[in-house]
Amino acid sequence: MSTLEVNKITPSTGTSITLGDSGDTFTIPSGVTLTNNGTASGFISDGSITMAKLSTSATEGDNVKQRVAKVWVKFDGTGTPSIDDDFNVSSITDGGTGIFTVNFSSNLGNDNYALAGSVGGNSGRIMGQEGTYSTSAVTVRVNDFNGTLSDEGRNSVIIFGDSA
Repeated sequence: MSTLEVNKITPSTGTSITLGDSGDTFTIPSGVTLTNNGTASGFISDGSITMAKLSTSATEGDNVKQRVAKVWVKFDGTGTPSIDDDFNVSSITDGGTGIFTVNFSSNLGNDNYALAGSVGGNSGRIMGQEGTYSTSAVTVRVNDFNGTLSDEGRNSVIIFGDSA
């Protein structure tokens, strides 16, 4: 094994430098910081995660597709529904007392997603799915244990599923 110590590597021609061959592995020691001072492929250069950037790879290192929420929202359901914070939600439609449709900014890949909802502040209230699932929206209901629908101030919906 050899050690090469340099401060800068510049290509002799062109603008590319190739390290190793296909299938080679390069190990970066603990405590080392890599800095992207330009546009590098394989990095999220703008620091943002969007639906389009979620991986469909089956490899452990690339597969974030199944590990992140595709939709989440916290909203006030009293009066006209208002979104407090969200990801991938374009709007919330009021369907009457205790009925809300969460409209997605980007469609999901299918309607086989997992949905969880919660209602805060008023004990004895539950949230569940209302009607059928859709790739572009989901309708939820807020009711007490007797089935009486109500508009509540603190509601949360989170969805895990496939990206389009």
